[in-house]
Amino acid sequence: METFLTPALTRMLHPLQRLPGGGYLGELLAVTLAAQVATLPIVAVTFHVVSLVAPLANLLTVPLLGTLLVLGALLCAIGVLSPLLLQLCGELAWPLVHYVAVVISWCAHLSWSALNVGNVDTLLIWLYYALLGALYYLWYLWPLTQEQIINKAREASRQRGTLTRQRREVQQLPPRVRLLMAALILLTCSLALFQAQAQASTNQAEVTFFSLGSPAQPEAGTAIFLKSTDGHNSLIDGGLDSAGVGLALDRLLSPWQHTLDTVMLTAPLQDHITGLQDVAARYTIGRAVDAGMLHPSATYARWRRTISERAIPYVVAQQGSIIPSGANMQIQVLWPLELHKGSDEARDNSLVLRLTAPGLSLLLLEEAATSNYALQGLLDDIEPTYLQADIVQVVDNANKPFPQALATLLTKAQPAQLVVTPGAPGRGVNKQASSTSSEELSTLLSRETGGLLSTLTIRFIARTGTLTLCDTGQGWQSFTENDSFSSS
Repeated sequence: METFLTPALTRMLHPLQRLPGGGYLGELLAVTLAAQVATLPIVAVTFHVVSLVAPLANLLTVPLLGTLLVLGALLCAIGVLSPLLLQLCGELAWPLVHYVAVVISWCAHLSWSALNVGNVDTLLIWLYYALLGALYYLWYLWPLTQEQIINKAREASRQRGTLTRQRREVQQLPPRVRLLMAALILLTCSLALFQAQAQASTNQAEVTFFSLGSPAQPEAGTAIFLKSTDGHNSLIDGGLDSAGVGLALDRLLSPWQHTLDTVMLTAPLQDHITGLQDVAARYTIGRAVDAGMLHPSATYARWRRTISERAIPYVVAQQGSIIPSGANMQIQVLWPLELHKGSDEARDNSLVLRLTAPGLSLLLLEEAATSNYALQGLLDDIEPTYLQADIVQVVDNANKPFPQALATLLTKAQPAQLVVTPGAPGRGVNKQASSTSSEELSTLLSRETGGLLSTLTIRFIARTGTLTLCDTGQGWQSFTENDSFSSS
């Protein structure tokens, strides 16, 4: 399709040849537009985006691609002969590569660079290609066909004297009809984009508890992703593996989406921070939120330095703070009241968050679930109604048993589900360990609550895989990597 469209678009851009270098500019634009027009529905369906900046990006970078390909081939050959010579020659190619990278990054970050779309009706796709083919034939092939037929008619007219009649039969399609066909193409595109935008605007709210473990690094910490109905994205913690949370986000976010509205660090510990360093390098962050630290560790100090170097707005959260999280979703900070100086201040001062959305309430205890000081503070300072939640989340840590105060707090919260996310290396990172932790929790809850929470469902993320809660409009549903779709 692109091969057929390029000559047609070149003819349409013929007026550009009057400008200096207009011939080359018109040819480059024709190739770019032909590729984009031919693949528009495919890109929209596959990536749910329509690029508006592709012609500009191609104009600025394509002229250098031939040179870069040649340089790349030469560098590969030189690298076989001499690594030192490769490094020297690589410095010569670096300015061109850097220019292309800067242009691509600049174009991608333009506010109008792309149009996000939802699902596109298959019927509209077929209609688009049908009208595109018809327009191509009528606009480009039809005049050529008429000219050939007219030449034959002239030869025949010498013998039969029928030139006038045959010219009348093979008369070219009126310009108004061709313009009408072009208008139909634009109308089809507009309808498809309008439908897709309408569906994109009804995005479902989601809460995702990531399973970041892998065979190479099973003890990967915890991370939680929130998406509101208006597309506001929030990430809570980043896990222990710098690549794990990035891969998890890649599966949820579109390839062109490079913005996270809020990033929250609930505890200044390595298995919460490490992944956030990679996130800060790959995404534009709207705000970074944490509770601060009285005696910063090296890992936390590096995180704060990253925030400062990248000019990320920083917010210190304490009890009563409200974290912006998009439409129909609210995050309230329940803990800490103030920073506490102690032997385990990272967990004693861990953020405890209450997330509310229509039909759902979550209590994210995080590392505070293993801090008797934090749990007792919540029981003493917070009204029981604020502790009640449909789902409570806790972090399971090595050598950190759950205190009795957790059972007391769960009795007040009365959750239907308890989500246990893996923490630092140790317990809770495989099926056997999860079973042991499940028995410990069940024993603790049975002993301390008298069996009041006997119906509580405990979900171990290390065992079930990533858990997603989704608002379908008729209630919240949950599904995991290893389970089928079920009611939450």
